[in-house]
Amino acid sequence: MNHDQLFKDLLSCYFVEFLELFAPEVLGYCDPASLEFLDKEVFADFPEEQRAEADLCARLRFQGEDRYFLLHVEHEAQHRPGFGERMFRYYARLYSRYARPVYPLALLSYSRPRSQQADRYRIEFVDLCPVEFRYRVIQLNRLNWRDFIGRPNPAAATLMTRMEFAAQDRPRVKLECLRILAGLKLERSRLRFLIGFVEQYLALTPEEAGIFQRELEHSDIQPKERRAMMDLTNSWEQKGIERGRHEGREEGREEGLEQGRNEGLQLAILRLARSRFQPPESDLFSAVNQVHDTEQLTRILDALCQNADLAELRQLIPPCGP
Repeated sequence: MNHDQLFKDLLSCYFVEFLELFAPEVLGYCDPASLEFLDKEVFADFPEEQRAEADLCARLRFQGEDRYFLLHVEHEAQHRPGFGERMFRYYARLYSRYARPVYPLALLSYSRPRSQQADRYRIEFVDLCPVEFRYRVIQLNRLNWRDFIGRPNPAAATLMTRMEFAAQDRPRVKLECLRILAGLKLERSRLRFLIGFVEQYLALTPEEAGIFQRELEHSDIQPKERRAMMDLTNSWEQKGIERGRHEGREEGREEGLEQGRNEGLQLAILRLARSRFQPPESDLFSAVNQVHDTEQLTRILDALCQNADLAELRQLIPPCGP
Protein backbone atom coordinates (compact mmCIF):
# COMPACT_ATOMS: atom_id res chain seq x y z
CA MET A 1 0.00 0.00 0.00
CA ASN A 2 1.29 3.45 -0.92
CA HIS A 3 0.65 5.39 2.29
CA ASP A 4 1.22 8.78 0.68
CA GLN A 5 -1.32 7.96 -2.03
CA LEU A 6 -3.86 6.76 0.54
CA PHE A 7 -3.57 10.02 2.47
CA LYS A 8 -3.63 12.01 -0.76
CA ASP A 9 -6.89 10.28 -1.75
CA LEU A 10 -8.37 11.04 1.67
CA LEU A 11 -7.44 14.73 1.52
CA SER A 12 -8.56 15.07 -2.08
CA CYS A 13 -12.02 13.82 -1.12
CA TYR A 14 -12.31 15.65 2.20
CA PHE A 15 -10.03 18.66 1.97
CA VAL A 16 -12.50 21.16 3.41
CA GLU A 17 -13.36 18.76 6.26
CA PHE A 18 -9.63 18.36 6.93
CA LEU A 19 -9.18 22.12 7.17
CA GLU A 20 -12.28 22.40 9.34
CA LEU A 21 -10.68 19.99 11.79
CA PHE A 22 -7.05 21.14 11.82
CA ALA A 23 -6.89 24.64 10.29
CA PRO A 24 -10.29 26.29 10.83
CA GLU A 25 -8.74 29.76 10.65
CA VAL A 26 -7.90 29.13 6.98
CA LEU A 27 -11.57 28.49 6.27
CA GLY A 28 -12.29 31.81 7.92
CA TYR A 29 -10.56 33.77 5.18
CA CYS A 30 -11.00 31.56 2.11
CA ASP A 31 -13.92 30.64 -0.13
CA PRO A 32 -14.25 26.83 0.05
CA ALA A 33 -16.34 26.83 -3.15
CA SER A 34 -13.28 28.07 -5.05
CA LEU A 35 -11.21 24.98 -4.17
CA GLU A 36 -9.23 23.69 -7.12
CA PHE A 37 -6.41 21.13 -7.00
CA LEU A 38 -3.36 21.80 -9.13
CA ASP A 39 -1.65 19.13 -11.16
CA LYS A 40 1.13 17.36 -9.28
CA GLU A 41 4.25 19.44 -9.03
CA VAL A 42 7.25 17.58 -10.48
CA PHE A 43 10.55 19.27 -9.75
CA ALA A 44 12.24 17.92 -12.85
CA ASP A 45 15.34 20.04 -12.57
CA PHE A 46 16.29 18.63 -9.16
CA PRO A 47 19.21 16.17 -9.10
CA GLU A 48 17.95 12.62 -9.69
CA GLU A 49 18.24 11.61 -6.04
CA GLN A 50 16.31 14.70 -4.88
CA ARG A 51 13.41 14.66 -7.34
CA ALA A 52 10.06 14.64 -5.64
CA GLU A 53 6.42 15.51 -5.97
CA ALA A 54 4.59 17.86 -3.68
CA ASP A 55 1.81 15.77 -2.14
CA LEU A 56 -1.15 18.07 -2.58
CA CYS A 57 -1.49 21.65 -3.70
CA ALA A 58 -4.81 23.48 -3.77
CA ARG A 59 -5.77 26.90 -5.08
CA LEU A 60 -8.26 28.89 -3.00
CA ARG A 61 -9.69 32.38 -3.34
CA PHE A 62 -9.61 34.84 -0.46
CA GLN A 63 -13.13 35.40 0.82
CA GLY A 64 -14.78 38.42 -0.79
CA GLU A 65 -11.75 39.13 -2.99
CA ASP A 66 -10.48 38.27 -6.43
CA ARG A 67 -7.11 37.13 -5.09
CA TYR A 68 -5.97 33.52 -4.78
CA PHE A 69 -3.47 31.70 -2.61
CA LEU A 70 -2.01 28.19 -2.68
CA LEU A 71 -2.25 25.68 0.15
CA HIS A 72 0.44 23.01 0.02
CA VAL A 73 -0.04 19.90 2.18
CA GLU A 74 2.94 17.58 2.49
CA HIS A 75 2.31 14.18 4.09
CA GLU A 76 5.13 12.35 5.88
CA ALA A 77 4.42 8.68 6.69
CA GLN A 78 7.95 7.91 7.91
CA HIS A 79 10.32 10.20 9.76
CA ARG A 80 13.17 11.23 7.48
CA PRO A 81 15.92 13.82 7.85
CA GLY A 82 15.81 17.02 5.86
CA PHE A 83 12.03 17.45 5.94
CA GLY A 84 12.20 21.17 6.74
CA GLU A 85 14.52 21.79 3.81
CA ARG A 86 12.15 19.92 1.47
CA MET A 87 9.23 22.04 2.69
CA PHE A 88 11.26 25.17 1.98
CA ARG A 89 12.22 23.98 -1.51
CA TYR A 90 8.59 23.20 -2.36
CA TYR A 91 7.51 26.58 -1.05
CA ALA A 92 10.14 28.42 -3.08
CA ARG A 93 9.27 26.58 -6.30
CA LEU A 94 5.53 27.05 -5.89
CA TYR A 95 5.88 30.73 -5.08
CA SER A 96 8.27 31.25 -7.98
CA ARG A 97 6.03 29.43 -10.44
CA TYR A 98 2.64 30.87 -9.49
CA ALA A 99 3.56 34.21 -7.88
CA ARG A 100 0.87 33.61 -5.24
CA PRO A 101 1.03 33.43 -1.44
CA VAL A 102 1.65 29.84 -0.30
CA TYR A 103 0.36 28.36 2.97
CA PRO A 104 2.67 25.41 3.81
CA LEU A 105 1.23 22.63 5.96
CA ALA A 106 2.91 19.38 7.04
CA LEU A 107 0.82 16.35 8.03
CA LEU A 108 2.95 13.88 10.01
CA SER A 109 1.31 10.47 10.40
CA TYR A 110 4.20 8.30 11.63
CA SER A 111 4.13 6.61 15.03
CA ARG A 112 7.67 7.56 16.06
CA PRO A 113 9.31 9.79 17.12
CA ARG A 114 6.69 11.32 19.37
CA SER A 115 8.79 14.33 20.32
CA GLN A 116 7.62 17.69 18.99
CA GLN A 117 8.83 18.02 15.41
CA ALA A 118 10.32 21.21 13.99
CA ASP A 119 8.04 23.72 12.29
CA ARG A 120 10.77 25.85 10.70
CA TYR A 121 13.86 25.77 8.53
CA ARG A 122 16.75 28.21 8.92
CA ILE A 123 19.66 29.13 6.71
CA GLU A 124 22.40 30.88 8.67
CA PHE A 125 25.57 32.55 7.49
CA VAL A 126 28.08 33.65 10.14
CA ASP A 127 26.30 36.66 11.71
CA LEU A 128 23.26 36.65 9.41
CA CYS A 129 20.13 34.49 9.10
CA PRO A 130 18.96 35.20 5.54
CA VAL A 131 16.14 32.61 5.70
CA GLU A 132 13.84 31.62 8.55
CA PHE A 133 11.02 29.67 6.95
CA ARG A 134 8.06 28.47 9.03
CA TYR A 135 5.36 25.97 8.17
CA ARG A 136 2.28 24.61 9.94
CA VAL A 137 2.74 21.14 11.49
CA ILE A 138 -0.06 18.68 12.27
CA GLN A 139 1.67 15.88 14.16
CA LEU A 140 -0.95 13.19 14.65
CA ASN A 141 0.97 11.15 17.23
CA ARG A 142 0.89 14.14 19.59
CA LEU A 143 -2.89 14.53 19.38
CA ASN A 144 -5.19 12.74 21.81
CA TRP A 145 -7.84 10.70 20.02
CA ARG A 146 -10.37 11.38 22.78
CA ASP A 147 -10.48 15.03 21.76
CA PHE A 148 -12.04 13.98 18.45
CA ILE A 149 -14.73 11.60 19.72
CA GLY A 150 -18.15 12.44 18.34
CA ARG A 151 -16.90 14.88 15.72
CA PRO A 152 -19.11 14.25 12.64
CA ASN A 153 -16.16 14.63 10.31
CA PRO A 154 -14.68 11.94 8.02
CA ALA A 155 -11.18 13.34 8.57
CA ALA A 156 -11.60 12.83 12.33
CA ALA A 157 -12.94 9.29 11.89
CA THR A 158 -9.94 8.23 9.81
CA LEU A 159 -7.03 10.23 11.23
CA MET A 160 -7.85 9.18 14.80
CA THR A 161 -6.21 5.87 13.84
CA ARG A 162 -2.81 7.63 13.71
CA MET A 163 -3.20 9.63 16.93
CA GLU A 164 -1.87 8.86 20.38
CA PHE A 165 -3.64 6.13 22.33
CA ALA A 166 -2.74 3.35 24.74
CA ALA A 167 -2.51 -0.19 23.39
CA GLN A 168 -5.52 -1.28 25.47
CA ASP A 169 -7.62 1.46 23.85
CA ARG A 170 -7.27 0.13 20.31
CA PRO A 171 -10.71 -1.60 20.22
CA ARG A 172 -12.39 1.51 21.66
CA VAL A 173 -10.64 3.81 19.17
CA LYS A 174 -11.85 1.67 16.30
CA LEU A 175 -15.37 1.62 17.72
CA GLU A 176 -15.43 5.42 17.92
CA CYS A 177 -14.05 5.77 14.39
CA LEU A 178 -16.77 3.53 13.02
CA ARG A 179 -19.41 5.22 15.16
CA ILE A 180 -18.60 8.54 13.44
CA LEU A 181 -18.67 6.94 10.00
CA ALA A 182 -21.98 5.19 10.70
CA GLY A 183 -23.56 8.57 11.46
CA LEU A 184 -22.38 10.23 8.25
CA LYS A 185 -24.77 10.28 5.31
CA LEU A 186 -22.30 9.14 2.66
CA GLU A 187 -22.67 7.08 -0.46
CA ARG A 188 -21.59 3.48 -0.05
CA SER A 189 -18.41 3.71 -2.14
CA ARG A 190 -17.09 6.63 -0.09
CA LEU A 191 -18.01 4.89 3.14
CA ARG A 192 -16.16 1.78 2.05
CA PHE A 193 -13.06 3.85 1.29
CA LEU A 194 -13.13 5.46 4.73
CA ILE A 195 -13.68 2.17 6.52
CA GLY A 196 -10.88 0.67 4.44
CA PHE A 197 -8.63 3.48 5.70
CA VAL A 198 -9.53 2.64 9.29
CA GLU A 199 -8.92 -1.07 8.65
CA GLN A 200 -5.54 -0.31 7.10
CA TYR A 201 -4.21 1.47 10.17
CA LEU A 202 -6.15 -0.15 12.98
CA ALA A 203 -6.18 -3.88 12.27
CA LEU A 204 -7.12 -5.64 15.51
CA THR A 205 -5.81 -8.91 16.85
CA PRO A 206 -8.46 -11.60 17.43
CA GLU A 207 -8.40 -10.84 21.16
CA GLU A 208 -8.90 -7.13 20.46
CA ALA A 209 -11.63 -7.94 17.96
CA GLY A 210 -13.46 -9.85 20.70
CA ILE A 211 -13.26 -6.79 22.97
CA PHE A 212 -14.45 -4.62 20.09
CA GLN A 213 -17.43 -6.89 19.53
CA ARG A 214 -18.40 -6.86 23.22
CA GLU A 215 -18.10 -3.08 23.44
CA LEU A 216 -20.16 -2.71 20.29
CA GLU A 217 -22.89 -4.98 21.64
CA HIS A 218 -23.08 -2.98 24.90
CA SER A 219 -22.76 0.44 23.30
CA ASP A 220 -25.58 2.96 22.78
CA ILE A 221 -25.27 2.61 19.00
CA GLN A 222 -28.66 1.90 17.45
CA PRO A 223 -29.16 -1.69 16.17
CA LYS A 224 -29.59 -0.53 12.57
CA GLU A 225 -26.32 1.43 12.62
CA ARG A 226 -24.62 -1.42 14.44
CA ARG A 227 -25.59 -3.90 11.73
CA ALA A 228 -24.42 -1.47 9.05
CA MET A 229 -21.06 -1.09 10.78
CA MET A 230 -20.51 -4.82 11.00
CA ASP A 231 -21.59 -5.33 7.40
CA LEU A 232 -19.25 -2.67 6.04
CA THR A 233 -16.17 -3.60 8.05
CA ASN A 234 -16.15 -7.18 6.75
CA SER A 235 -12.66 -7.35 8.20
CA TRP A 236 -10.25 -10.23 8.65
CA GLU A 237 -10.62 -10.26 12.45
CA GLN A 238 -14.39 -10.73 12.38
CA LYS A 239 -14.20 -13.42 9.71
CA GLY A 240 -11.44 -15.23 11.57
CA ILE A 241 -13.25 -15.19 14.90
CA GLU A 242 -16.61 -16.19 13.43
CA ARG A 243 -15.01 -18.98 11.39
CA GLY A 244 -13.26 -20.25 14.51
CA ARG A 245 -16.44 -20.11 16.57
CA HIS A 246 -18.38 -21.93 13.86
CA GLU A 247 -15.81 -24.70 13.52
CA GLY A 248 -15.58 -25.01 17.29
CA ARG A 249 -19.34 -25.40 17.58
CA GLU A 250 -19.64 -27.76 14.62
CA GLU A 251 -16.78 -30.04 15.63
CA GLY A 252 -17.22 -29.71 19.37
CA ARG A 253 -13.56 -28.86 20.09
CA GLU A 254 -11.29 -25.86 20.59
CA GLU A 255 -9.12 -26.51 17.53
CA GLY A 256 -11.60 -24.73 15.28
CA LEU A 257 -11.49 -21.54 17.33
CA GLU A 258 -7.69 -21.63 17.54
CA GLN A 259 -7.38 -22.22 13.81
CA GLY A 260 -9.69 -19.32 13.04
CA ARG A 261 -7.70 -17.01 15.29
CA ASN A 262 -4.40 -18.03 13.72
CA GLU A 263 -5.70 -17.56 10.20
CA GLY A 264 -6.90 -14.10 11.16
CA LEU A 265 -3.49 -13.24 12.62
CA GLN A 266 -1.69 -14.55 9.55
CA LEU A 267 -3.91 -12.51 7.23
CA ALA A 268 -3.34 -9.37 9.29
CA ILE A 269 0.44 -9.86 9.33
CA LEU A 270 0.60 -10.41 5.58
CA ARG A 271 -1.66 -7.45 4.90
CA LEU A 272 0.42 -5.07 7.03
CA ALA A 273 3.72 -6.46 5.73
CA ARG A 274 2.65 -6.00 2.12
CA SER A 275 1.76 -2.38 2.82
CA ARG A 276 5.01 -1.69 4.67
CA PHE A 277 7.68 -3.49 2.64
CA GLN A 278 8.08 -2.98 -1.08
CA PRO A 279 8.77 -5.04 -3.09
CA PRO A 280 7.00 -7.92 -1.30
CA GLU A 281 9.23 -10.41 0.51
CA SER A 282 7.80 -13.71 -0.73
CA ASP A 283 10.02 -15.88 1.50
CA LEU A 284 8.90 -13.89 4.53
CA PHE A 285 5.24 -14.43 3.64
CA SER A 286 5.80 -18.16 3.18
CA ALA A 287 7.44 -18.32 6.59
CA VAL A 288 4.51 -16.51 8.23
CA ASN A 289 2.09 -19.06 6.78
CA GLN A 290 4.06 -21.82 8.51
CA VAL A 291 3.71 -20.24 11.96
CA HIS A 292 0.76 -21.78 13.79
CA ASP A 293 1.41 -20.67 17.36
CA THR A 294 -1.06 -17.98 18.45
CA GLU A 295 1.32 -16.36 20.92
CA GLN A 296 4.11 -16.13 18.36
CA LEU A 297 1.80 -14.73 15.68
CA THR A 298 0.55 -12.12 18.14
CA ARG A 299 4.15 -11.04 18.89
CA ILE A 300 4.83 -10.67 15.16
CA LEU A 301 1.68 -8.59 14.63
CA ASP A 302 2.47 -6.40 17.66
CA ALA A 303 5.95 -5.74 16.26
CA LEU A 304 4.45 -4.71 12.91
CA CYS A 305 1.98 -2.40 14.63
CA GLN A 306 4.95 -0.79 16.41
CA ASN A 307 6.64 -0.12 13.03
CA ALA A 308 9.32 -2.80 13.32
CA ASP A 309 11.67 -2.79 10.35
CA LEU A 310 12.30 -5.80 8.13
CA ALA A 311 15.38 -6.95 10.05
CA GLU A 312 13.51 -6.87 13.38
CA LEU A 313 10.60 -8.75 11.83
CA ARG A 314 12.83 -11.51 10.46
CA GLN A 315 14.16 -12.16 13.96
CA LEU A 316 10.64 -13.02 15.12
CA ILE A 317 9.79 -15.27 12.18
CA PRO A 318 11.53 -18.65 11.81
CA PRO A 319 13.02 -19.25 8.34
CA CYS A 320 10.83 -21.12 5.88
CA GLY A 321 11.74 -24.78 5.66
CA PRO A 322 12.77 -26.52 2.41
